[in-house]
Amino acid sequence: MILFTLKNVLLMMVVRRGIANTSVDKNYIEALIEWVRSKGGFFSEKLEIRRMNPNDAQSPMGVYATQNIGIEESLLKVPPECYIGLWGDEIKRVDERRSHDEARWNVYWENLCLLSQKLLKEMRNDKNESQYTPYIEYLKTQKPGQLPAMWSEAGKDVIRKILGTGKSTSYGDYVLPPRDAVDWLHKHFVKTNCIRADDPFEAHVVEMTVQRGYDTAIIPLWDMVNHDNTRINTNNTPMYAEGGLHVWARKDIRAGEEIYGSYNECVDCGNTTDYWGTPEIFRDFGFLESYPQHWIFADHGIHFMVYLEDGELDAEFYDYGKPDEKGITFLREQYQRLEAMEKRDLVDRGMIPKHEWDLIIDFYEDITDAIGYALYTATTTHEEL
Repeated sequence: MILFTLKNVLLMMVVRRGIANTSVDKNYIEALIEWVRSKGGFFSEKLEIRRMNPNDAQSPMGVYATQNIGIEESLLKVPPECYIGLWGDEIKRVDERRSHDEARWNVYWENLCLLSQKLLKEMRNDKNESQYTPYIEYLKTQKPGQLPAMWSEAGKDVIRKILGTGKSTSYGDYVLPPRDAVDWLHKHFVKTNCIRADDPFEAHVVEMTVQRGYDTAIIPLWDMVNHDNTRINTNNTPMYAEGGLHVWARKDIRAGEEIYGSYNECVDCGNTTDYWGTPEIFRDFGFLESYPQHWIFADHGIHFMVYLEDGELDAEFYDYGKPDEKGITFLREQYQRLEAMEKRDLVDRGMIPKHEWDLIIDFYEDITDAIGYALYTATTTHEEL
């Protein structure tokens, strides 16, 4: 069993939230809230948007309770007029007669392209004539490079090494998830002529669309609620519900607590958890989620959770995700390959920016530990049988 101290886990839960933005002005937040309210929306007077650490301008943003909030109390409402979104026939849908995985992914990327182009049009409005001006002004404070696909080439190359080269039905040219981890921007936006290859601003707009959007819509204020599946304290209507998005307290929330939602266990998420877990959250949002973490190695039918109990980590397979002998061999080979990487590829960050390197190490440790715990659990179970 690989041991993991509670002290280390708690420290990781604090720091693994992705790179923070450094130039957010409180005035932008206040203007954004008032704009949503002016459109008929609601943002509770018992909430504030601030840094995780108010004394650290580098720490991530979040939504926090300033007063005690009762169960079912309204937290925020965002009317459709505030969405930057696709509507009706604008939304590309899968032909159910050709509903294989590749067709579904193609529709997903096509919708994101259309959504990013809508955002790009608003971002390029230099005369502040956009109907979304307060939100656009806030977005202009966001720094590029928050997602791995926008990292330096050296940083992306290390991620590629971690994923391992090889042909995979689920992960393309790599053997481990996530699919197109650092290559999706070029593959699905540049090569398809959605954006220009030589325009970093357009790439940054796509980055924000993926990071802040919900496939077919970007919803101001709701996009500032952070993810933690162990501390979800909100419920919400579907995003295309009549009147827009309504969020309320799932349970009593004390003053000072952060407001949390889920990025993969939500009312609009469908069966997302069947194929989208911890590595996909890293790809699309730029952080490693706290425990429990979900790992899916689709080519081998392996699906398991790594959880924390009494200061130690362990793995548990879903009934449909237990590995057979070939799956165990795959886990063993990947664990050995990753272990060998540490002294060969992770000794010196060289010219890789520090925030990239820190997340590279986090991702390497998480995926190595996850496979190690899964391998231990699988082999112990087989020995008992």
